[in-house]
Amino acid sequence: SALILMRNKGAVKPLRLLQLFFQLMAVVPDKNLRESLYHHIVNDIRNINKNGKRDENLNRTIQSFFHRIVVASAADATPGGEDSPADYAAKRAVQMTCDLYRRNVWND
Repeated sequence: SALILMRNKGAVKPLRLLQLFFQLMAVVPDKNLRESLYHHIVNDIRNINKNGKRDENLNRTIQSFFHRIVVASAADATPGGEDSPADYAAKRAVQMTCDLYRRNVWND
């Protein structure tokens, strides 16, 4: 929660915090913490884009970060193997993209 407070005060850049939260989300076994990280990331991106102050450069950077996660997971995928942390991160990146599209944040 300290990192979230620092992000709200502007001390931590949103993309750096997003990368850190994705790394944590991929390796932490606690489901409640993963859900909390997921909801914070989605809400942070929503808050960045609300009230007509869309930051297109940041949106493109975040979207390309999500794309890199999915591509890296697809490159490392083994058929019939068990899910790795990269697979989990890719699944959540796709879910976040769908969620932000459904909420009309990213509709381009």
